[in-house]
Amino acid sequence: MLASLFDLLGIRLRGTDVPVPIGETRGRGPMPTGPVPGSKLTPEFVQAVGRFACLWAWPLVNVYNRYWTQDWVKIRTYLVGGVAPVAPINRLGMLVGYNQPGQRYITCPSQDLIYGFGVLDLSRDAVVLQVPDFGTRFFVFQATDQRTDAFSAIGSMYGSKPGFYLLAGPDWTGRAPAGIEATFRASTKLGCIIPRVFQADDAADHQAVQPLIRQIVAYPLAEFDGTMKEKDWSDLPILPWKRSAMKNGAGSVRRLSLKPCRRCSTLARRSPARRRSTR
Repeated sequence: MLASLFDLLGIRLRGTDVPVPIGETRGRGPMPTGPVPGSKLTPEFVQAVGRFACLWAWPLVNVYNRYWTQDWVKIRTYLVGGVAPVAPINRLGMLVGYNQPGQRYITCPSQDLIYGFGVLDLSRDAVVLQVPDFGTRFFVFQATDQRTDAFSAIGSMYGSKPGFYLLAGPDWTGRAPAGIEATFRASTKLGCIIPRVFQADDAADHQAVQPLIRQIVAYPLAEFDGTMKEKDWSDLPILPWKRSAMKNGAGSVRRLSLKPCRRCSTLARRSPARRRSTR
């Protein structure tokens, strides 16, 4: 049952490069079968185990929920609430300026960085990340697996060159084509990509960084042709926040919901020209 849950969540246990019979671990004999019959488990012990399990599993469930709620986005990239980029799987969306106070997508964001975000499903295909020439400007493209552990080294602190980088899943057996600077392999099928780019707090630097932001894109390896692509992130369709009632009697609050509510689904089906006219 546990193995089926791991498979559903796209999780591969660390250190298992080849299949291992269920109930065994390499070099350590059979897995523990559970408490000795007749053992007394105190409430405190059970609570402690539950807390450890929650802390261990929370990133796995969190990333899976993002994947599950975002998979309905197939073609366009949107801004939920006007502040949170939501892109199709294995692509990303970028802001064009600082985070707004109303966003609830990123906890404790840096106040001098421009953010992007994308959800990865590396079981579908490897993903190409396009890195512009930032010169001396600070940038980092954080790629994380389903545990939210970083598995890439792309950024100014790593001396990364402009060009193309490849993110691959644990079962990917392909070869990186010519023109790929480096390949990074995740330990899980699902993950996230979070670009960050520095912008000084003045209008001149805001304008200067825009051409670079337009060159930050991600797409499946099957679409790679060796040419630098551009995307205008300044005119993304806006989807509304979904209101959710709190059970503690505190009323309703605005929260980020990636599920296609009735209005969101209608907007997503409309043509770009008609969508702009309804803003």
